[in-house]
Amino acid sequence: MQTTREPLQAWEHIIHEVNFLSGIAKANGSLVSLKDLVALTRTNLSEEQLESSWAKIPELAGSYELKNGLIIERGNNNARSGLTSVDQEQEKKARAKNYARYARDFASLCNSEETKLIAISGSTSYHSPSATDDLDIFCITRSDRLWLFLTKSLLLARFLHVFRRNEPRICFSYVVDENFVEKEFLPARDALFARDALTTMVVHGREFYEELLKKSSWISSYFPHLYQRRTNALHHERIASEKRASAPSQKFLNTLLRVLVGNYIAFKSAMLNRKLRKQRKLESLFSTKIGPDHCIFESVRYSKLKAMYLKLNETGRPSSEEQFNLSAGNRATQKLEILPETRQTKTLKLITTGRITGVPHVTELRYTRLDESFFFVLASSASSDWVLNAQAQGKCKAKIGEVVYEVTANTASPLEKTQVLEGFSRKYGSRVLDQWYENTQTCLRLEPQGPPSIRGAVRGENETLVSFREWKNQGNNYYQSVRDAFDSASEEYDYTISHNYINSWIRKRSINELHRIANASDVLLEIGCGTGSEAIQISRHVKGIVATDISEKMLDLLERKTRAKRLDRKIIAAKARASEISTVKELLPEGGVRVAYSFNGALNCEPDIHKVPSELSKVIREDGYFLCSIRNTLCLPEALSHSLVLQFDKTATRKDQPTMVSVGGMDIPSCYYSPSRFANIFRPQFRPKKIIGLPAFLPPAYLSDYYLRTSKARLIPEKLELILGDRFPFNRLGDQTLFVFQKV
Repeated sequence: MQTTREPLQAWEHIIHEVNFLSGIAKANGSLVSLKDLVALTRTNLSEEQLESSWAKIPELAGSYELKNGLIIERGNNNARSGLTSVDQEQEKKARAKNYARYARDFASLCNSEETKLIAISGSTSYHSPSATDDLDIFCITRSDRLWLFLTKSLLLARFLHVFRRNEPRICFSYVVDENFVEKEFLPARDALFARDALTTMVVHGREFYEELLKKSSWISSYFPHLYQRRTNALHHERIASEKRASAPSQKFLNTLLRVLVGNYIAFKSAMLNRKLRKQRKLESLFSTKIGPDHCIFESVRYSKLKAMYLKLNETGRPSSEEQFNLSAGNRATQKLEILPETRQTKTLKLITTGRITGVPHVTELRYTRLDESFFFVLASSASSDWVLNAQAQGKCKAKIGEVVYEVTANTASPLEKTQVLEGFSRKYGSRVLDQWYENTQTCLRLEPQGPPSIRGAVRGENETLVSFREWKNQGNNYYQSVRDAFDSASEEYDYTISHNYINSWIRKRSINELHRIANASDVLLEIGCGTGSEAIQISRHVKGIVATDISEKMLDLLERKTRAKRLDRKIIAAKARASEISTVKELLPEGGVRVAYSFNGALNCEPDIHKVPSELSKVIREDGYFLCSIRNTLCLPEALSHSLVLQFDKTATRKDQPTMVSVGGMDIPSCYYSPSRFANIFRPQFRPKKIIGLPAFLPPAYLSDYYLRTSKARLIPEKLELILGDRFPFNRLGDQTLFVFQKV
């Protein structure tokens, strides 16, 4: 009776877990087994109990069938293909066994006093390597020995491959020293990191690794059964982790090899990525992280897998499927489960709504947690806008990475405030606490009101997760995708732009050029106004502006701003795409304007760009002007910046068009143009009067943080911008190109 009753009570959870794990395995080209299901979930059923109960759960039996302990999705897969899948899994398991044998042979040769752990990771540790997969090795070395070990091991791997070509290639995918690994393992990480930690196959250093797992108890919140199995063999007493001091000569040699071998690895990685791009193998692209105490490779495929695992919460099930109940009656006994990802981040973004304007107000704050259920933030002044907004509205949003919580904001009690100050001291250090929070007036408790949602984080220029081919194959509607992306970005758009030095510099330079042409009596037309930050600045110097965009949420924010600033009669918001801009003609004085403009690459997201000149000619008067900035296909500062750090694979990422860009955490296609090609599109209706590199000497906006580290040295390129930015050839080599067109 017990065998049949328990599945009936747990079947809903099991279905969610099977669907989730099967989806991940499918994305990884493999199948889930009953053994995986028992190890990776919280079910108390054995493999035998699950197998015997499978047919009694219609939702499972109808969607999946069991063959040799493997879970195979029904539907397009017929029995024959199911057998093929089973055969392929058996082949992979046999291959994994062969790879593991070779790894043990290799470890016996390269193991030395420098190593604390040698283990197998990647697809081999999952028992599912394909014929083309490398053998991924995970190593932990002693302090100041990493590059000594890695140099010898790379030479050994190359030597063995000459004589044993039938064996897999060895890839040192994760090599760190003992100091770095503690910083990586002890703070809570994502579910994929937890699973990799538990499935790695230790070849040398088992006791050291099991002790490391024991210290990293947060892993058990994801996979309790597997964690318990891996740590059961460990004695309760702590194993001493001795750290031997390195001789000065050894430290020097390790540093020298880090420069020589590290730069060689970076160069080879760049060349391989370039080759993969040419072959359109975008899934195989990878990033390289190199430092004195680490050498780590992470592929695009792994990043996508990490995004999938982000949906897994502390219960080991997809958070979107969880039932959340936090009523007054059970609040004392039920804790809201908060994703472990929120433990490792240093700051959160608190998104409040303006008390007067109704416009989103984003503030980045340090925070700590108490009772695993609440976030706490401090403010030196009780009159700060974000404090007053949060207290007035009661509800706001807390965004940590890609995780967004709806929270209520309340003033913390004196006891909570004392505990929070102690928590801040532990998390950030007493120096930060004394410097920034010595005279703290307010402590707010942010209480999540439900399970979090996942919103894509703002990513860099070369960090999109979807290729153009993948996006196209999904059958997306382009304009709808652009609208959705900018709608998603609207809430944080002003914060993102204003907190980026180079973006702010570009905006200022563009507006200054517009002021040279526009008169106080002009009504202007803007294409791609966003939230209206430029329009509000420019409106002080002109009679009026008709501001257009295709994002309804962007236009809604613009209207809220103009009402709050009493500019609603001076700035008119209208929904229109650039290729149909003449549809707003009735809003313009006498049906036209003398000056129109479009800044920050809005036209790069217009697929019907060839229609734009004729549409503009209908609304711009004779001898009128059109100013616009577009993203360039060749950016010299970008190429030089990446070359200096040996990231050669990122020096020519704009060559293939269209390219994918990240907006509001969503990837959409965008088309960049060379200055000559773009100028030709606008002929014969318009002729370029002036071309400016924007910027021609500063790096692109996504490298702004690195640029600011140059301190006073940045004054030189900024002066060069003003002197040479509009002169050939520099005016054709910027991240963007600013055109001043005059109607012919």
